[in-house]
Amino acid sequence: IVDSGATHHIPGNPKLFHEYKLSSGKERVSLADGSSTCVAGEGTLSLLDKFHVQGALHVPQFPLNLLSVSRLTKELNCELIFSADRCVLQDLVTGKRIGIGLASDGLYRLPIRVATALLTAIRKTDKRREDCLQSFMYWHERFGHLPFGILKHLFPDLCSSFDLSSISCDVCQFAKHVRASYPLSSSCANEAFSQIHSDVWGPSGIHTRQGFQYFITFIDDFSRATFIYLLKDRSEVPRIIETFILLVHTQYGANVKTFRSDNAREYMCQPIEEFLRQWGIVHETSCSYTPPQNGVAERKNRQLLNVTRALLFQRNLPKHYWGDAVLISAYLINRMRSRVLNDRTPHSLLPGSRPPFPLPPRVFGCVCFIHDHSPNVKKLDPRSIKGVFVGYSPTQKGYKCIDPITGRAYVTRDVTFLEHASYFGANPLQGEQSVGREEYSQRQELQFIDFLDYKKAESLNTVDVPEKEERGDNSIEKEGPQLFGQFYSRRGTRTEVMTCDARSTSNPNATPSLDEPSPTKETMETHDEVEKNNDLPIALRKGVRSCTQHPIGNFVSYSRLGKDYKCFVSTLSLAVIPRTVAEAQSDSKWADAMKEEIDALRRNLTWKVVKIPEAAHLVGSKWVYTIKYKPDGSVERYKARLVAKGFSQKYGIDYLETFAPVAKMKTVRVIISLAVMKEWKMYQLDVKNAFLNGDLEEEVYMHMPSGYEEPEKCCKLKKALYGLKQSPRAWFERLRRVMLRHGYKQGNGDHTLFVKKESRVTLLLVYVDDMIVTGDEEEEIIKLKGLLATEFDLKDLGKLRYFLGMEVARSSTGLVLNQRKYTLDLLEETGKLGCRPTPTPFDTGHKLSLRDGEPLCEEDKGRYQRLVGKLIYLTLTRPDITFAVNVLSQFMHAPTDAHLKAVDRVLCYLKKNPGKGLLYVKQETVEIEGYSDADWAGCGDTRRSTTGYCVYLRGNLVVWRSKRQDVCSRSSAEAEYRAVAMGVSELLWLKILLTDIGIEIERPMKMYCDNKSAINLANNPVLHDRTKHVEIDRHFIRERIDAKELILPYMKSEDQTADVLTKALPSASFERNVSKLGMFDMYAQLEGEC
Repeated sequence: IVDSGATHHIPGNPKLFHEYKLSSGKERVSLADGSSTCVAGEGTLSLLDKFHVQGALHVPQFPLNLLSVSRLTKELNCELIFSADRCVLQDLVTGKRIGIGLASDGLYRLPIRVATALLTAIRKTDKRREDCLQSFMYWHERFGHLPFGILKHLFPDLCSSFDLSSISCDVCQFAKHVRASYPLSSSCANEAFSQIHSDVWGPSGIHTRQGFQYFITFIDDFSRATFIYLLKDRSEVPRIIETFILLVHTQYGANVKTFRSDNAREYMCQPIEEFLRQWGIVHETSCSYTPPQNGVAERKNRQLLNVTRALLFQRNLPKHYWGDAVLISAYLINRMRSRVLNDRTPHSLLPGSRPPFPLPPRVFGCVCFIHDHSPNVKKLDPRSIKGVFVGYSPTQKGYKCIDPITGRAYVTRDVTFLEHASYFGANPLQGEQSVGREEYSQRQELQFIDFLDYKKAESLNTVDVPEKEERGDNSIEKEGPQLFGQFYSRRGTRTEVMTCDARSTSNPNATPSLDEPSPTKETMETHDEVEKNNDLPIALRKGVRSCTQHPIGNFVSYSRLGKDYKCFVSTLSLAVIPRTVAEAQSDSKWADAMKEEIDALRRNLTWKVVKIPEAAHLVGSKWVYTIKYKPDGSVERYKARLVAKGFSQKYGIDYLETFAPVAKMKTVRVIISLAVMKEWKMYQLDVKNAFLNGDLEEEVYMHMPSGYEEPEKCCKLKKALYGLKQSPRAWFERLRRVMLRHGYKQGNGDHTLFVKKESRVTLLLVYVDDMIVTGDEEEEIIKLKGLLATEFDLKDLGKLRYFLGMEVARSSTGLVLNQRKYTLDLLEETGKLGCRPTPTPFDTGHKLSLRDGEPLCEEDKGRYQRLVGKLIYLTLTRPDITFAVNVLSQFMHAPTDAHLKAVDRVLCYLKKNPGKGLLYVKQETVEIEGYSDADWAGCGDTRRSTTGYCVYLRGNLVVWRSKRQDVCSRSSAEAEYRAVAMGVSELLWLKILLTDIGIEIERPMKMYCDNKSAINLANNPVLHDRTKHVEIDRHFIRERIDAKELILPYMKSEDQTADVLTKALPSASFERNVSKLGMFDMYAQLEGEC
């Protein structure tokens, strides 16, 4: 029934509703008799099971179905003409009749076919509104998410059919959300380019495709036109400033009068000051810690980044496209109207401006098809290449497009755009995870392909995600079964079983982190119960959120490990070592281990319990706990060791001689490298209670062990015990006699290396009670194990997997040596598991000094010393932090808060790749080559130089060092020459060690140097006066050159590998040099892995 008095469509029959929503109960409808009734709900009416009318009110007590005349005429843009027997609906624009209603019982009723026509007309109106809105949003995206108000002035016709307040853009909220701004300045230049504002942004943390990580902006104060340049390093700023000022002078015929910037080092350098002085340009700088004084540049950077983020988000581009996005952002901003310029564009205010858009604008990041102009295209080949639109060429009239597969860039006009389509899958804006992979060379990936347990024919595991009730966009998009593929997944709405560790919430991978225990049965039951009951409060259904934006799970991945090694790493990671005696005694496993140790000491008659003698000096004792593993990674036994506190011994009373050799860590790396190159098997042995095999000559009294005390009693030691200063000497002397008695010779390069050479070679390397056995004579290795087992209480630990905190991962093509668990434990101890990682261990250009900062208190001083000591041990497999640790160790006696802050930066760098280590690959021949470098007068306190050198054994890094020289050098040549001398000493030591093993070096050893003066000094047989102060080093090197044992090739400074061991480098140079060290991270996240 058509009713002129009804304000809404009111059906009384609830069966007519297709979708229904209950009302709040407060809405009421006034009836014709003056009474009112409640509205039960609001919904959509379904007519003929095909058409829908929205916004209809349901009044249960109403017996009729009413159609409102006012709503019909407004929605259909028509008029109703009533006569005695009918009503006619006539379109106001065309004058056509769109419907007829007949009068019946004094009421005008619309037949079903008339209602269908009305609904069809309504749908057409809605369709036009949707088309206008879609077109409006396309232009919003094409113009870099221009504000709606400005876009309305450009396209007023599109905005006439909808209300701007009813639309919103989530991308703008993600990209442009800001805090309250400072008030704007009213001063402005009166001519173009008379005043320039500038600022440098970066580092981005993610390199662009060309390697850029900074950009510098120049803003004209008059026109607010923005000029932007991408930078690889801040050192390029002086050159870019000169380029820009010459561009303004040549292209626009203007002269810069005032140049305003902040007080950053790149702006305050001498080259810039001299250049500006020559051109007569006044350099204005902001006050310290007052960025609002450079507000024009700061706000422009914020605007650029807002638009850049929006451009990346709208088509899900990877972050390394930010360089292209920021360039096109500046391009679009210069051509958009500005409120500051009284609704004019910056481009229009520039002298001699050209048309703003030489080419029609397109949506950044959309899919495009580039016409293939290659002459090699055959008749049946595709005629286009699928790519991504990334901008406009500044020097050519064409679109810039990129083929992501090949990385090739195109500038052409022969392009077809699909502006609604995205080349890449969904990016993690909110509630998703995606982590960039670490780049490796093709050689490293191929060398380690079998170790990573990947197969190209296998697809990646997907994540089961439950369907949502209201959204259907949670499907997983995945690329093909590539070796290093990419896929993203959106987290489901169900409650995840989470732990308090941030890693659980940041890495919802199908393969759980090995650092976390598997869910127990009780946990799974709790999860099922919560999942079934969705009516619980939201606090119970949300689970635990991550408290950091940089969880450690984003930097350590176990998905590429083989099954056996994954089992070993899992067991190693889940191990918990007690820290106190009370904690150990509360666990039966550790209590049994302590009892086993006490029983062994008593059986061996290590001590005699006596009364505490008068005036006797008692040595303390301590329990140390560790876990021994089997070759397959399972726990072999829990070990508790009682050690004496030897630091409390007094010379002449408790001990006399103490020296005992232990294996050099560089010897360990040399032996491992040889085993890889020669394909030798490596085994690990452990001597139980090794120090108990040595006899004591001195009289030593020790406190009773914790947990086994007796009143007024002490232990009078008869045999050596761990921790005593003389214990290592007594133990090693007995071991040496046993090995020499059975035909082994002690090495000259390392006294802890025992070698037996007959037709083949067998090696035994000793580090206290841990031993490595290797060689190409399997029978002799078995015989040696039996020999040691008869002499000592020996435990065969099988193949070498874990030695002195270093994890050994071996495949058929190579071996990786790393300290992953040690690094993760250090990060957990210092609370850095959730910190933001840094690209380099040291800030570029910053040199620490004793005068920096305020002295630390005794507690923080001890913390600093412990942290640096742990970092020193970490340099056994991490040459990339060697220079930083060398510098930090120079302040152990008087650290300051600045030094402690530098230690924190090193820890943040370790967070970036805690699993990185040395990669050793198989080689055919054995050659020795080294690289030496020096940073002349690099120490700000003593002006001494820093030496850095590294030595390779046929491409495998085995020796490296960073050390401050003992004396001051009067020239850079002298500093470089001393560095060469130290490096040559390592080459000769390595040659001696290889000779002990039976490997002869036929070719001359190479020591690469980047200083021609040092090379000439070594090769010149004439002694000059200027070489007197390095005469010993000169004769030392000269003799080796004359003996044809050594050559000194020259190499460029930018190619010098040892440069990373002498100074803090920019991130690009640092990563390039570290890659030359042969480092590999087998735990790195792959691109798209989450």
